[in-house]
Amino acid sequence: MGIFVVTTLAVAFVLVMLVLKVRIGRKLGGDEGDTVPPDEREPSGEQVSNERGEPPPSKSPKYLSTEESRYYLVPDASGRMPVRVRGGFFYHEDTRKMVPPGNAQMTAHGVMSFNVRGVSYYEAAAKAANTSPGTEVIFRREPDNKFDENAIAVVGLDNRGKERVVGYVNKGNARRLAKRMDSGESIRGWFMRGSGPRIEPGGIAVVITDEDTKRQLF
Repeated sequence: MGIFVVTTLAVAFVLVMLVLKVRIGRKLGGDEGDTVPPDEREPSGEQVSNERGEPPPSKSPKYLSTEESRYYLVPDASGRMPVRVRGGFFYHEDTRKMVPPGNAQMTAHGVMSFNVRGVSYYEAAAKAANTSPGTEVIFRREPDNKFDENAIAVVGLDNRGKERVVGYVNKGNARRLAKRMDSGESIRGWFMRGSGPRIEPGGIAVVITDEDTKRQLF
């Protein structure tokens, strides 16, 4: 009789431990009744954010570093880039830091930008033309240019609507854009740094993107 009682108590103890183990496992893995293992569930927004990691350390109070650009300059769910054009630079709204033209991360997301070269050789034209931010750029292909077969002139209009060459696309970007223009593609761009007519600009920069992104940037 004594052996039977001991055996019964031992079995009851084992059953109680199994029940406790199942309940503890459910609490650790999720809500009761959740039969999906934690590692197979759809990631929540918080989990995605954590996978992105912490932002890189700031190197400048004014400009985003290359590492910061890779972290911050990504489009949101609607495809909107978190920047606007301000003072001839891209202005990142969250960090309140600037991004100069030519940023590789912006280019990777469809927003090419660069400083126009040779502006000092076209001072009179640059002063006469309207190169104020948001004004559309005219790109003129010059395949017979003796200095560069990929040459692309950057053109603005003066008060009379006359075309004025204010400089050229730098060679690296000209090589890429020339192929697109020669294939018949229409390249659209806007001045992001410049000045109104009759005002000498302190440098000229342009941005090439689509119409929707342009509206968001300016």
